[in-house]
Amino acid sequence: MAQTKNLGKVSVTPRGTYTAGTSYERLDIVTYQGGSWIALQNSTNVTPAAGAYWAQIAAKGDTGTAGQSCTVAIGTVTSVPYGTPSSVTNVGTQNDAVFDMSLQTGPQGDDYVLTEQDKTDISILVGDMFVENVVGTDPVITGVANTRYICGEVATISITPPAKGVIDVIFTSGSTVAVVTLPPTVKMPDWYGITTNRTYEINISDGVYGVVTSWA
Repeated sequence: MAQTKNLGKVSVTPRGTYTAGTSYERLDIVTYQGGSWIALQNSTNVTPAAGAYWAQIAAKGDTGTAGQSCTVAIGTVTSVPYGTPSSVTNVGTQNDAVFDMSLQTGPQGDDYVLTEQDKTDISILVGDMFVENVVGTDPVITGVANTRYICGEVATISITPPAKGVIDVIFTSGSTVAVVTLPPTVKMPDWYGITTNRTYEINISDGVYGVVTSWA
């Protein structure tokens, strides 16, 4: 007749880092102070050490040599045309790296010119007038409704307001009196003329009613 014999635990069991108070069985493997230990018999609160309960199977290795210190810095960053691959080049050393970068720009977008409806929509969105910066010392402004034109110092300025809506024109009269040209239909009851070294704001409604303010 065949006989059955209980051999008990026959394979090792990794148990991780040794923890006091934990029960360990024979053939359990733990790590302790950098080394690996195998249990020779069941135990609780027996710190791994060569003896009746534990046997060391791997000791802690020697401390390695210190590595070299290094630094990393960003050098020059330039852009390259769209379609040219970006690149990064180390112009420093292996331990003190300095990276120069060439970064590809995006594709050129399409040009777009705002229409009068666009400007009206923008003015509604921001709850104020559309603002347009005007360059030059002799601007000629053909007004679009709900637009504020901001000029610098001018020698002459010609303003034609729209038939409907409001425009603002801001400009500066410098050391020489600026010459302002308006259609004869625009009524300016508070108009006292232009003097030197002052900034003016002319507000015109519906192409007819004008108000001017000024400040030094």
